[in-house]
Amino acid sequence: MPGQMIVQSCLQADIDQAYANLNELLREGYSPVDVITTLFRVIKTYPMPEHAKLEFIKVRRCPLPYTRATRSGLLTWP
Repeated sequence: MPGQMIVQSCLQADIDQAYANLNELLREGYSPVDVITTLFRVIKTYPMPEHAKLEFIKVRRCPLPYTRATRSGLLTWP
């Protein structure tokens, strides 16, 4: 599952692989909102300590650089 691969890559501090998996989902046509929703659900059920889940949710554990996330359409600012 791509969502699990993104989370696993983040846990291993492999941001380039996490970004590649994220980019693949977006190229397949998934909307950024769908990707974020799915990642949230994956994080809730992923086998890791509760504090790590909270860090993911706060977007601290896997901080994709904002420029990369913005270019991929994941982040948009009002």
